[in-house]
Amino acid sequence: MSARRALQRGVALARVSVAALSLSAAGIVGLAVREGYRGEAYHATPHEAAAGVSTLGFGSTRHPDGQPVRPAERTTPERALLSLLADADARQQALRECLGPAAVLYPREWDVLVRWSYNVGVAGACASTLAQHLRAGQHDAAAAQLLRWDRQAGCRQPGLAAVRRADWLDWTGQHAQAAACLQARGRPDMGAACTLPGEVPGQWLVELRARPCAGAASGRAKGARTDAGAAR
Repeated sequence: MSARRALQRGVALARVSVAALSLSAAGIVGLAVREGYRGEAYHATPHEAAAGVSTLGFGSTRHPDGQPVRPAERTTPERALLSLLADADARQQALRECLGPAAVLYPREWDVLVRWSYNVGVAGACASTLAQHLRAGQHDAAAAQLLRWDRQAGCRQPGLAAVRRADWLDWTGQHAQAAACLQARGRPDMGAACTLPGEVPGQWLVELRARPCAGAASGRAKGARTDAGAAR
């Protein structure tokens, strides 16, 4: 299999420069599913409400022509998908520029990074410790940083922590467990389903619930969005 065909299929023989990466077809579908569809504009967070930012369709705040979404505006799934693709292209270009061409990733890692930027914002992603690790070629350390972004209003949320664990699993190529983890979110078996390699099954959830607000100053950027339905 050629390197070009491997990239097109979302398979990488080796990490490649972010300048050559684009969101895979699976990444686009996953992003749409994760964001969820809303046919009428809404405020995704109190921060966005205060800033007058409206969200529409699959998490878009702007239309393909660059115009901002207006309050009470409506859309269709077809138009929303076009907005999602345009928004994803803009985010990817911003991420490529802030990481620099020396940063290298697998396509699956790029998919997770782009998806994560919808939660923390491009500016937050580019200024993050995770991005610093990627620029330095420290991929395992970057993956570990994903797990820190599980807070809402300063406290860790079990559902959002599960999402981040699914992100880590996708980042490391464990897609079947990532899907199982997301499916278990909010269910009694979430602790076991989202347990990472080397952990005691379910122990992460026990510890989170015991001290949800410990270290409240870290793990979340000001105004960062949370995934729909994640805070439980």
